[in-house]
Amino acid sequence: MPTQLPIRAKFPNLLMAYVWYLEDPARTVTYATTYAEAVAVADVMGYTMTSSWEKGLYVTTKPSPHLVAQLEPFRMTPEKWWGKITGLAQVSAKR
Repeated sequence: MPTQLPIRAKFPNLLMAYVWYLEDPARTVTYATTYAEAVAVADVMGYTMTSSWEKGLYVTTKPSPHLVAQLEPFRMTPEKWWGKITGLAQVSAKR
């Protein structure tokens, strides 16, 4: 199955943001990945081998411990947000 969706070609610097537990500020967490990073996580999770992935849709409102572990390197802080965004800007400037 393909591990790339057409959206990447249209938006090469797209950031995928995942926010869970907005109803509880003490538990709210945000992760952000580039498209390539998101596909790599999806591959590890086995999502890219599903019909949902082929249709271009994969959603979870209750992330499993395994998914949270895969996303942990992408957990955002204000400093990490700045680095993620400025890193993409630098890549765009080089193109």
